[in-house]
Amino acid sequence: MNWDDPQARARLIERVGRVEYQRQLEAHFQAQTVCFQNGYRIRSIKTRWGLGYIVDGLGRGDYSLEGAVKIASEAPPRGTKPEH
Repeated sequence: MNWDDPQARARLIERVGRVEYQRQLEAHFQAQTVCFQNGYRIRSIKTRWGLGYIVDGLGRGDYSLEGAVKIASEAPPRGTKPEH
């Protein structure tokens, strides 16, 4: 399964249904997880510019694991509300 292909993902959800699609997507995320920091999952991702790391829940990432860990470390702990 090419998770980077929106058409392939659409075909999969049509073929297996929403519940099974979510199960397979979560399994994919678990396989790509390299660490957790501050309650955030950090996953490796392939981009057109090379390997990167995304901090789930923040919509941010970096091209180095250290950079992604720093982003997660500086964010409010996952599950808490940011102070205003």
